[in-house]
Amino acid sequence: MEILITGGAGFIGSHLAACMINLGHNVILCDLPGKFSQHHLDTYNTVECDVSDFSQVSHLPRVDAIYHLAAQVGTASSLKNVHKDLSWNAHGTLNITQFAIDTGVSVFVYASSMAVYGNVLNALETSQVDPISPYGISKMCGEQYVKYAQSKSHKMRCTTFRIFNCYGPGQSTKNLTQSLASIFLEQVKSGNKVDVTGSLSRRRDLIYINDVIDALKMPLDDEEMMGTFNLCSGEKTSIQSLIELIIKVSKKDPNIFTVTNTGGIPEDPHDSGGDNSKLRKLGWDTVVPLEAGLKICWDDMNE
Repeated sequence: MEILITGGAGFIGSHLAACMINLGHNVILCDLPGKFSQHHLDTYNTVECDVSDFSQVSHLPRVDAIYHLAAQVGTASSLKNVHKDLSWNAHGTLNITQFAIDTGVSVFVYASSMAVYGNVLNALETSQVDPISPYGISKMCGEQYVKYAQSKSHKMRCTTFRIFNCYGPGQSTKNLTQSLASIFLEQVKSGNKVDVTGSLSRRRDLIYINDVIDALKMPLDDEEMMGTFNLCSGEKTSIQSLIELIIKVSKKDPNIFTVTNTGGIPEDPHDSGGDNSKLRKLGWDTVVPLEAGLKICWDDMNE
């Protein structure tokens, strides 16, 4: 299969690309200018493209399947530039779905977010979507464009995954406003002070990258797999417990650490967790528990 991955230079996109190559597919990565590493350039066919500009999108290569991961990611980032958030996440998704319709794409997979639910601890796919951040609103808008594309192209099978807090080796530690686990991993590695934006009692659903990739590849083989799926572990972990686990896998003395709440933002929900039973009924399940996944990340950071 010819597969296009938008946001292909990102964390999930890079892991997905490696998986697809191993499965024997031809992979084309699409991302903004300057995003590709030398590894991407040496390993894959790459295309520089701003998905918010349809004149650029319309010149993308024709493919059999599209994984649309390109987005401005995270609540904090979205608040810095809400117009760019809308342009990349909503308008960009409209452009990619229109391209998919125009070119007869067979499989379209959209990476949505837990943020569409807002503040909820055990969200089902049928739960009300009630985003409380511009990021969540833009991702919800993207979902609607995917539904519209499905209605316009009966040939195309569309699947939306609402991805919760994904983590794993290779995740950037440079941007400490997103990627929850990597933020604390980097702080524990770098010193003895952990700054937390928001309450330590907040709960999150963290899922390891390999488990995410195992789900993302399913629509290629399952012709009945359409609609919306929560992509989460189903386990809810407090921020306090997450930090304690990271310190545990670091094997550092927990008594040397000072954990400080530096103040949160209203757009950040107190609780965010999902129910993954719909996806598990199709044969998928999580494999890597949180502590084991954090240990893999820690070892990878300290090689």
